[in-house]
Amino acid sequence: RIVWGKQKMSEMQSELETTRKKAKGWKHKHDTVAAKASSASSKADKLETTMDQLKKNLREKTEHNADLEHTLAETERLWDKFRGELDSAEVGTNDADAAV
Repeated sequence: RIVWGKQKMSEMQSELETTRKKAKGWKHKHDTVAAKASSASSKADKLETTMDQLKKNLREKTEHNADLEHTLAETERLWDKFRGELDSAEVGTNDADAAV
């Protein structure tokens, strides 16, 4: 019985060491996965910041383009008005030349 008890204790000691090695491996895997998750989260935060900046830049460019389009439309309107006044002046000049 004593021999059986010593043998059983030896088996249990071996199983305990194996379990400790497995636990150590699992902890290492857990730490590795946790580090990768933290890194991925950090990258996601950086990408989100970059995306927000790109959205802001696009919004500003869109507003700037709208301002340019408005300025262009106003310039075309003034040009058309100027051309109309110029054409009227030329008609008046031609009438005066014809009267002379």
